[in-house]
Amino acid sequence: MPEVVERYFARGTFEGIPAIQRRIVSDYRSDARKYAEGLDPVRIVNVFESIPAQLAEGNVGFANGVLTIFNIPIKDEIHDNRK
Repeated sequence: MPEVVERYFARGTFEGIPAIQRRIVSDYRSDARKYAEGLDPVRIVNVFESIPAQLAEGNVGFANGVLTIFNIPIKDEIHDNRK
């Protein structure tokens, strides 16, 4: 979030930061739909939307069966965000 950091340092306040963060998240959702290429875009957005809840529950990673996102196959792997 370079834009958020730049804005904070330029103004020394969090004013306007939430709007920038919301726009960034909206852009991620839009990109997920745009680049789904043959996949179910709703499912991809649902996976994206579930990340905060998963992290809030203390989960350290995600286990997926077979999933391809952005042309990267992910099969039977545990993705650990502690690394």
